[in-house]
Amino acid sequence: MRISTELWLTLFVFALSSLAAFLTYSLPTTGLSTELGPAFFPWITVIGMFLFSVLLLVRSIWNKQIVNGETPSINWKLLAKLALFLVYMGLYATFYVQVGYLISTGIFFVLAMLTLGERRPLHFLVIPLIVTGGVYLVFTQILNVYIP
Repeated sequence: MRISTELWLTLFVFALSSLAAFLTYSLPTTGLSTELGPAFFPWITVIGMFLFSVLLLVRSIWNKQIVNGETPSINWKLLAKLALFLVYMGLYATFYVQVGYLISTGIFFVLAMLTLGERRPLHFLVIPLIVTGGVYLVFTQILNVYIP
């Protein structure tokens, strides 16, 4: 049986959302007075990942992506990109507090865009600046949330 890349991705995201749900379960669900608790955003993320993995599974079955009778093949290029993203995320998490949000997120964003194949310098230099700066301004100025 040959399993499509789409189905492998679905299984990976489902497993990741299950792990995130397991880890999020131990977080407190209520915050101070009327504030949302620390588990609110992780649960929204877990639910979103789970729903999108189910939608991707339905789509892959609907499009008959599972072909019987063939040997499984692995998309090594995609697997290398996923591994590279895991390295990027590990480095991002490691240096986030020491370097700060703006620099670490900007570098992560540029590396991610280059890994995904973006080669236009204007895109992989300007878009990370706009998005990272915009998120920083929204959180620090509008929501009054400290970002290192």
